Amino acid sequence: MTARIARRTAGVVSGCAAALLMFPAFANAAPSDVSISPTVDGSNATVTITNGSGSMIGCNLYGLPADSAVTADTKPVFGYTNPETLSAVIQPGATKTVPLKLFTETGPDGSATLPDGTYDLFWGCSEVPLGEGAEQWGTPTPVGPNATAEPSRLVLPGTAPSTAPTVEPVAPVEPPAQTCFGEICVPPEVVDLVGELWETYATP
Repeated sequence: MTARIARRTAGVVSGCAAALLMFPAFANAAPSDVSISPTVDGSNATVTITNGSGSMIGCNLYGLPADSAVTADTKPVFGYTNPETLSAVIQPGATKTVPLKLFTETGPDGSATLPDGTYDLFWGCSEVPLGEGAEQWGTPTPVGPNATAEPSRLVLPGTAPSTAPTVEPVAPVEPPAQTCFGEICVPPEVVDLVGELWETYATP
């Protein structure tokens, strides 16, 4: 078990592009069993993974520039790789929220501050232990033809979630002056809003 985890992790760390390519010999899985929900908060992003299946699962996530093609030279900008410890797997019926971090030479273990831009988030989760016929969930890349979801679109930076309703101050109305002939002059106010949006091959 430990050796298998080490081999899978080594594949992700040493070859990011290879990890994004599809792998065969996985069983079809019910799409609704495993799902993700990304959240963007400024220049940071997290993903909540929901395991509705009856198995323990491990997951990987990869952020690529929006609409980019996956080739042998593709390197994710940021992502998440399930740690090598069994305690890190997601239990049946449980949820887990993980941070997305910049990719370095050793994997997605860099800064949690992500570069501005628009990205597609690819993901793959597999039941543990991983083996022939294991069920797998995720996007066409890396899951392949048995994909259960489409990539999620992330826009960075996003708007930080509000913890309380924001009340805009009301501009005072100036008393009408003689030269205004009874008209009230109110200076205009402009409010800029930034839109908010807002999970490869599993490596438990």
